[in-house]
Amino acid sequence: MIDIIIPCYNSHNTLKNTLFSIMYQVNVKDVNVYLIDDCSEVDYSEEVNMFKKYFNIKQIRLDKNSGPGTARKVGLKESNAPYITFIDSDDSFASPISLLLLYNAIKEDNYDLVISKTYEETRNKVLEKNHNTIWVHGKLYKRAFLDKYNITFNDTRANEDNGFNQFICLLNPKIKYINFFTYIWRYNDISITRSNNFDYAYSGLVGYAYNMIWALESASKYDYNKVKFSELAYAVMMALYYYYVIYYEKDTVDELAVYASKCKKLYDLNPINEERLQQIRENQFDNVYNDKGNRKYLLNPCMTLSDFIKKIEVI
Repeated sequence: MIDIIIPCYNSHNTLKNTLFSIMYQVNVKDVNVYLIDDCSEVDYSEEVNMFKKYFNIKQIRLDKNSGPGTARKVGLKESNAPYITFIDSDDSFASPISLLLLYNAIKEDNYDLVISKTYEETRNKVLEKNHNTIWVHGKLYKRAFLDKYNITFNDTRANEDNGFNQFICLLNPKIKYINFFTYIWRYNDISITRSNNFDYAYSGLVGYAYNMIWALESASKYDYNKVKFSELAYAVMMALYYYYVIYYEKDTVDELAVYASKCKKLYDLNPINEERLQQIRENQFDNVYNDKGNRKYLLNPCMTLSDFIKKIEVI
């Protein structure tokens, strides 16, 4: 049995397509759908009534708009099937056997997490995404593993799914990667997380820093993977350095230094060789360089890495 959790906010125009993609699943009789209404201004009763004869569907309305992390957290609390997957209300499963592929894979050898490939549909093209551990899309989670470590979402509005997944990955889950596409992530003009908005990019960055540290601190309470832990803390610190250089003139930029200081205090680089550290630095530079613009600031930084580290060591 699989629980499908759908956060919804003003999704009246797209939700039917999402629910149709569930209805077409070959094992639809074995799913429960939890529609978490994040205090929308529209009514979903038409959609619920239309599809409830095909599969079990329950609508839960939140008292106030709180974001997808809170909606998913409520969905996790309300549901009870042995396996959980998430789908957004403007997306769809890629084929009628998406859930079957995920389910067969996780049952094959009692895996804790299955990660598939996904499609990302943009305005002009379709991109293939291979086995990312950032978003919750295209994955199937074993509830017993989540319950064992009290893993859920926090209430932030940006990067909360990344925090959720990194928390999981730090705890040595048994992961199965499958070379099938099970999910279509669709472009949505009104979705702020999918817009090229510089101000939102900064607030999303703060959400990223918060969630990575939240994942690290949450995992530290258990038997976590120490090398992965230090690599993640170091990678986040390096990303924050690069972003600090880009946003140097922003009044609140020292907020990034505070988060970087927390990362510096968390990692132990002794078990990690210099080649791997260099790879992490280059990867983080490439991510920032390719995605966030203002490249001249990265190539001619206002502050060297050594000076940045001196700065955060005294915070």
